[in-house]
Amino acid sequence: MDVDLLVHNANVNTMDESRPKARSFAVLHGRIAAVDDTSGLNAKRTLDAQGATVIPGLGDSHNHMAWYGLGLTEIDLTEVRDLSELYALVAARAAELEPNEFVIGNGYYHAKTGGHPRREELDRAAGGRPVWLKHGSGHIAAVNTLVLKMAGILDGTAVIPDGGVVVRDSSGVPTGILEEQAQKLVVDLVTPYSLDHLSNSLEQAAAHYAAEGLTYVTEAGIGGGWIAKTPIELAAYQRVRDRGGLRVRAQLMPTVDVLHALPSHPSDEVDFGLDL
Repeated sequence: MDVDLLVHNANVNTMDESRPKARSFAVLHGRIAAVDDTSGLNAKRTLDAQGATVIPGLGDSHNHMAWYGLGLTEIDLTEVRDLSELYALVAARAAELEPNEFVIGNGYYHAKTGGHPRREELDRAAGGRPVWLKHGSGHIAAVNTLVLKMAGILDGTAVIPDGGVVVRDSSGVPTGILEEQAQKLVVDLVTPYSLDHLSNSLEQAAAHYAAEGLTYVTEAGIGGGWIAKTPIELAAYQRVRDRGGLRVRAQLMPTVDVLHALPSHPSDEVDFGLDL
């Protein structure tokens, strides 16, 4: 039999209780065609694993691939344990940007830093630039005064999306902390991203995913809501797939925001969903 890939000299964890270990395996059309009994096979490609451990591909049932890819170019705040360090990182990034560019960071945790960033301190650090810092949970964002003005929050013209909270102090003044759907007020200031930018970000994310052993992911929300990057987000995934950069199988879930009434034929009994 001819196969696409033959891997030998490996420490294979099969996850099969009846045969938990193997030393070789063959792949045909993306599927395991043989385990250990690989003698006599003709392979287009042969790989000596040199004793490396091989495990079944990992999957992520709830991921945000575009978000992660975009985050690779943002300030990494995941290990910051002090607000003074956070402000210093904001100031350093701001110094590299044009006057009107957003200073964007991601991954801070208020439990690590001793509290959420204060917008007045972000104002000082950013030197007149808008600041948007994403909490590690994805459900909170910290912004500075300029962003509150741009979003219409300070003058009261902003329409707060259902399910969103603009956190205020005891005097009713916005603190710069936005929760859940209120983050869409900031997202609307920087989106939609271009397909070129988004596609490149997806490809970078896919490379990281593959390096960590991920073979399939579920994308928990595209096309709408505060998590969307563009209404034509699906096109970016198609583009990256077609040029061979997607690396993983991706199941895409549209956000409920993009579902709408459909004037289909009454006999079809489909009155709510997506076009096409």
